[in-house]
Amino acid sequence: MCELPEATSWKLRINLHALQTSTRQEISHQPSFASGGTLRPSLLFETSQDQSYEELVNCLPAKPVVDQLVNLFVNGLDIPTLPIHLPVFLKDYQLFWDNPGRVSLPWLSILFSIISLGLQYVLRSGSAIDGIPYTEPACRKFASKAAECLRTFDYAKPAPRTVEAMIMYMLCEHIWLGEYRFRASLILSLTIRLAMRAGYHRDPSHYSQISTFEGEVRRRSWSYLVQLDILFASYLGLPRHISDRRTDTALPSNIADEDLQPDITSLPSIRNPAEPSAISFLNYREQLCKILDQITDCTTSFEDLPYDKVLRLDLALDRQIDACPAWLDPSPRFEVRIMNDPATMNQAIEVDILAQRARIILHRRLLIPAHGNPQYLPSRNKCVAAAARILQHQITVSQISFNVDGMTVPNWRALSLMHEDFLLASIILCLHINQDIRHGKVSRDLEDSPSKEVELQEHLGLLGSCRKILLDAEKPNRDAQRAAQVIEVVLLQASKARNANPDKDEDTNDAITGVCPASSEPGPADFVPVGLEDGYFGDPYWFGNQVPMFSDLDHAFASFPSDEQFPFLAGSDLDDILSLGL
Repeated sequence: MCELPEATSWKLRINLHALQTSTRQEISHQPSFASGGTLRPSLLFETSQDQSYEELVNCLPAKPVVDQLVNLFVNGLDIPTLPIHLPVFLKDYQLFWDNPGRVSLPWLSILFSIISLGLQYVLRSGSAIDGIPYTEPACRKFASKAAECLRTFDYAKPAPRTVEAMIMYMLCEHIWLGEYRFRASLILSLTIRLAMRAGYHRDPSHYSQISTFEGEVRRRSWSYLVQLDILFASYLGLPRHISDRRTDTALPSNIADEDLQPDITSLPSIRNPAEPSAISFLNYREQLCKILDQITDCTTSFEDLPYDKVLRLDLALDRQIDACPAWLDPSPRFEVRIMNDPATMNQAIEVDILAQRARIILHRRLLIPAHGNPQYLPSRNKCVAAAARILQHQITVSQISFNVDGMTVPNWRALSLMHEDFLLASIILCLHINQDIRHGKVSRDLEDSPSKEVELQEHLGLLGSCRKILLDAEKPNRDAQRAAQVIEVVLLQASKARNANPDKDEDTNDAITGVCPASSEPGPADFVPVGLEDGYFGDPYWFGNQVPMFSDLDHAFASFPSDEQFPFLAGSDLDDILSLGL
């Protein structure tokens, strides 16, 4: 499988070096978790013999434990939209304990997924659940049981709740696998194929045998899949599975869960989209995802992207942002006004980060050429402003938590795909500041440009906060650690540049900052600074070049020194750090 020429995550997933060395790394470089096992989706790679229905039911914890985890999932995890209808699920949940033999295996799979998701957040909170002494192995166990239910049922057969059970299981793997999200995307790919086989890509109005209630549930599930398809494609740099020309499923109606019951024969009154609701959020996010998909499609194409097309896409993004419901407005005044409603704040921040991500993807290839071509200055400014806005949101998101049953649960969005946006934004600001240093725009005395001084202080502060958040994480992944190291280099560079005597000759300044002198002559549109000819992390598309080249952050940092050696690099040029191993 081949990825597109420009992965839109902060790192590029195709790695020529990895292809060359994959054979010898197959055994020695497998990711693992604490227990020493291989981190992999159970649905695809499990080899143990599946259990019977009775044996699976007997694997459930005691009812009080399950009650606590279900309550945590429903009330504490702030997942605004779910592929399951919670009122019906909770009703079936009560009936299940009265008669454990009456539920289907897909429903039991959903229950195991909910238990696993709840335990994952118990693990993140540092708390404990009575009756489950070892939380981390239990997370894997119950996710594996969710997959086992699906395999025992034969999930390839279209049946009620199978698609929804697959989505819930995919959420387990997505959060658990963390930085290995490509493996979770395999589950998503399979789920989409199963959903299409079951007709989810066609609007339920075409099928008289589908009830009103079931039709709305299917619309919600399909919208969920469409958005995940776009998001995973964007983050992984892979093509989508769903073609808009081959689906006509309408957006779900904005109906409260309590008004949507299995016995209804017609849809109840639709709520005003201006009112906060999970479906209003879901529908608006899908519209933003469609714009992101257009931008991703254009920026990853092998064809040239004319600048007037960039501006048209930027205008389309602006119009979609302007169509945002007032309750999803993430402006500072609104943020203060809803401080007591963290769930709504989370949703507002999520859609704004999605919009800013789209902005960065659209304009980032012009970030460097803008230094030599004033025509691209608007793109550079929008790209940098979007990155700064995302890091401002990171601070807010990291401060939000939820209290359920005396347990403080951290904000799940900090563990989600949103984490990739924080890394992307931090690298954009790092590259921007590095270029300002190259062009002599960072010094102690900026009295001639007070606004530039304020902007620089803001960006340095955001990078410092980002680095602290990345390193303070209970379980920082490798990408976060490497990003924190890059941020450290940039902050040290900026500090030295600002403290350098502006009256010193050029060679002295170069020795202090560790960068090459910037030319006083304006460069061409495709100007690439010395030392970055191969592109940022080996990606020439960052600079508008048209030669496909791929790399991966892991490869870029293959020779990165250990933490003990890192202070030696404090005065090194960022480009030298980024080019290690390339």
